[in-house]
Amino acid sequence: MGETFHGNPLIDERNEFLEKTRQAKEKKKSDQKKQESALVIQRFMRMYVAKSVIRKKALRQFETLMASFSPDDGMYVKSRDVFYASNLVMKTWKSRLSPSVVEKLCRYVVWSMRQPNVVYSYIGCGMNKATAVRWINHLKDLSAYCLNLVAKLKPELISDSKLLSLFLTTLVSLTSLHKWKLLDNAVPYGQLIPGIRKLNSTIFAHMLADDLFFDSMHSILVAALARPTRFFLGRTNLLAIAKLTIDSTKGEGYTNRRSVIQYVTKILTVPAYISYVDSICPEGLDYSLLDPISGIIIENEEFMAGDINGALVLLANIIHLGQLQLSEDFASKFTPEYSQAISQLLGVCLKNLESSSYRKSNWHPILGWVEHPVPSSLLNCVLVVKQQIEFLWGPVFLEAIFYPLMEHLREHPSTAESCDKKTEDPRTSITPTKTGVFKGAIVKAFRKALMMEPGSSSVDSTPVKFTSDITIRVAESCQMFSNIINTFSICRLDILTGLCFKRASRWLVALWKFLQLLGKDVKGWIDVLLCVPRLPQESFIVMFAEAMVHYVTMLDDQEMYEDQQAFSLADISKIAQFVNELCYRLITNPNCLRLRDCTWNTLKTLLIVLYRRDCRRKYCPDDHWLIEPSKLTQLLCDIEKGRKNAKRVLLDMPHVIREDARVLLFRKWAASEKTLNGNSPGEHEFGSSPSGSTLVTIQRGRIVEDGYAQLASLCPKALKGTIRVRFQNELGLDEAGIDQDGVFKEFLEETINSVFNPSLNLFKTTSENLLYPSSLSYLHENHLQLYEFVGKMLAKAIYEGIVVDVHFASFFLSQILGYQQNALFSAIDELQSLDREIYNSLNYLKHYDGDVADLDLTFSIDQDCLGVIKTTELTPGGRLLAVTNQNKISYLYLMAHFHLYVQIKEQTAAFLKGFRSIIPNEWIRIFSPPELQRLISGEDTDIDLNDLRRNTQYYGGFHDNHRVVVWLWEILENDFCERERRLFLKFVTSCSKPPLLGFANLDPPFSIRCVEVSDDEDTGDTIGSVLRGFLTIGKKSPAGRLPTSSTCFNLLKLPNYQKKPTLREKLRYAITSNVGFELS
Repeated sequence: MGETFHGNPLIDERNEFLEKTRQAKEKKKSDQKKQESALVIQRFMRMYVAKSVIRKKALRQFETLMASFSPDDGMYVKSRDVFYASNLVMKTWKSRLSPSVVEKLCRYVVWSMRQPNVVYSYIGCGMNKATAVRWINHLKDLSAYCLNLVAKLKPELISDSKLLSLFLTTLVSLTSLHKWKLLDNAVPYGQLIPGIRKLNSTIFAHMLADDLFFDSMHSILVAALARPTRFFLGRTNLLAIAKLTIDSTKGEGYTNRRSVIQYVTKILTVPAYISYVDSICPEGLDYSLLDPISGIIIENEEFMAGDINGALVLLANIIHLGQLQLSEDFASKFTPEYSQAISQLLGVCLKNLESSSYRKSNWHPILGWVEHPVPSSLLNCVLVVKQQIEFLWGPVFLEAIFYPLMEHLREHPSTAESCDKKTEDPRTSITPTKTGVFKGAIVKAFRKALMMEPGSSSVDSTPVKFTSDITIRVAESCQMFSNIINTFSICRLDILTGLCFKRASRWLVALWKFLQLLGKDVKGWIDVLLCVPRLPQESFIVMFAEAMVHYVTMLDDQEMYEDQQAFSLADISKIAQFVNELCYRLITNPNCLRLRDCTWNTLKTLLIVLYRRDCRRKYCPDDHWLIEPSKLTQLLCDIEKGRKNAKRVLLDMPHVIREDARVLLFRKWAASEKTLNGNSPGEHEFGSSPSGSTLVTIQRGRIVEDGYAQLASLCPKALKGTIRVRFQNELGLDEAGIDQDGVFKEFLEETINSVFNPSLNLFKTTSENLLYPSSLSYLHENHLQLYEFVGKMLAKAIYEGIVVDVHFASFFLSQILGYQQNALFSAIDELQSLDREIYNSLNYLKHYDGDVADLDLTFSIDQDCLGVIKTTELTPGGRLLAVTNQNKISYLYLMAHFHLYVQIKEQTAAFLKGFRSIIPNEWIRIFSPPELQRLISGEDTDIDLNDLRRNTQYYGGFHDNHRVVVWLWEILENDFCERERRLFLKFVTSCSKPPLLGFANLDPPFSIRCVEVSDDEDTGDTIGSVLRGFLTIGKKSPAGRLPTSSTCFNLLKLPNYQKKPTLREKLRYAITSNVGFELS
């Protein structure tokens, strides 16, 4: 039973037979399929050949027919024949149809539409019911062929431009009733008009069934921007596109809405489209589209959210469309929807700019640094787009934006002095209105501008509540303008100029008037600014502050102090008082942490700009900026205790504290640091050397070189410590004199006098002999290291309370205080302190009444650098950017900024690096530029001899009534001139100017000692010398001796002269000898 069948011949034979049978069946089946496939192929080939024959025959027929068509020669072809031939060609060739066939057919169609004879008019083809449907489908196909070909054309080519004109004319003819000449004969064909009108709509609907129509229009419009500064569409073509795209939005329901969306996203996103249509074919514009366009934008908050370039171009086009509408019809619709659409697009741009800052690597000529590349079509017409955007801060838009404000002031004229001082808590009952900025129609002519009386910005009216509807509307206006500034930050100067310059300043005046109507008490504003969440009213005061900063920095002295056209000095003084009080009460408020940084920075900037303008030339009364004395005492106490609010007052608005109090604070900080570092003043006896002090040896002829070699490499802590100086004369011998700070003071003063000497080419002087860094200092080998050393030496002098006789230009003092690149520094009037000639030239340009473009200026500057002309661009692409009346203020700012900062920024940075290594910026920023100058060089006044005498100490038998002492004071007061008195002070103290806070602060005190012998024999205040001094008995005749000094102790060693003329002669010789410590 275990038998198997493996190897059985019968079974193997059977399996083999079955396999052969299976293979035979498969082969038969395969052969059958091949035969069927061959039949299919044959059938298709026969069909292809037949179709090819038909296509070629149809094409030949069409070509033969069109060859006989020559209207210029009077050779006409019946429209029915052309219809049959062309329809057959289009049906047989389909997508492979040659453009030349479409071109010939379009030429015939355009010609036939102008024919009044039904035989030749293409309308006649549709009058037969048997062919009407085919004729309608034929026209639909023709429109599709035209659209496909339009998208492929390049309008910059002459041949393509002609074809484009033909195809667009065909599309216009197919969709416009008035193009059909046959219908002009109303008697036989007037009844066709409704049907033809419906046919036009049908063809248009077919074109709009997909995105082909708007894609084709978009492609050809973008292609027209293929080259910079040129637009390759003529009037005919552009007008055809404009009419077609506008007509596409005239439908109803869903189709209309879809067409409007396509029009917005495909047509209005073409850069400068509205501008080109307006300049080439203004009849192609339709202002009624503003409302549906605005509606489409605002119904979707994310509209264009991911495309910053598209949003910008769309914004520019609808701005231009609104500008044209308002310019033509002053009572026209500038609706809330339009305003909201603009605000939304601004928000889209701003949101894109604020996000992903680390990925911004593409420069946008309008928006600055952006994440995505700028399309070439936008770059090629960027100047036109920028001009469109600039309408936002032009007079028409400003009138519209601030219409609620101006209308309110027109309706409520009176004086602000009568305003009620009561203010309402803005946090209660505030319901933001949805009316927007432009509530109601503008029914009064915009050109009737509200002209303010020169010098008068005060108004009398009933006070306005913070919660009133007009306040909210004005705040919304300001918020919109703030968004414009934030979005187009690189155009910031142009925008603010539009609000402030010349006649435009009336809007700024109006803002100040309205602010007065809200009440003079700052309490209401404090509640607004500290409220969480942010209230709309905050935008008002922020906008006013930003504009006022620009206005004040833009004014020259003639405008501000003499003309006083927009604001009188009294008005500016009131503004300064208001802002000063508001800022002080804000940062001393217990809830000051709620204050938003951007708001505070804007208010603080305005405050400092107003204060520094007052420092340069007074317009406020004395003590205008100071807080009440009772508050000052408490504030200084809080500063001593380290309270945050008090410290913030000191750092952000130090001017509210008296200058002498701030100087004392500075001295106290320096003394505390010295104590901490083990360098307490006065703790070392005469002749001793403190541990950790630095000893340097200086040759008289190489003060700068030796000082730099030995001190430049010292660490800041060592430089702040005690430095002892040993002078060597020309023979290399040590000079007499032990340095107990006096020799070092002399070294420091001599070093500073040398490095600031213009002949060294590290510093230059203005026409008023004021110092600033030289832009040619690079001629020195390691010039930046020298600037760092100079910064350290000047800071060391200030740190030690040593006054030095150097005077800096105001703009450089501003940079020492840290005002390098912001509005606090770039004021045009700062340029006076550098070069009066350049300032006058720019001022002339500012007030130039003609067209600035005629002067052929660009945003670049040419400089002669050692015989080589170097061109520097003031802004990227500046050498190609022309200066115009619209951007001339920006040009002035950039020119001033270049001369004051850019050309010396490396030198200034090196100087500040050294300076701040000794004195922290927090210490020095509590002073204004004039105060810093006084801290450096002392009071620039004659020496107060009465103050000096009150604070003089006497030794060796001298006293205030001693005859020699009386002679001395008489000689100084009556016989010496101011220069000699300064030499006398320098002889005794090594400094030629009195201390900043008077001689009571001179350390050590000014002293006079009676000496009877030479300095080598002088034993000091012995009992005998004191008695002889009181009895005026001389041990030796002093007539041959000269007065000497110990500058380290501020000590004058005066022999007991017997005659006043002798004292005068010897003293004058001593102070003018200038031989250092060898004089003793």
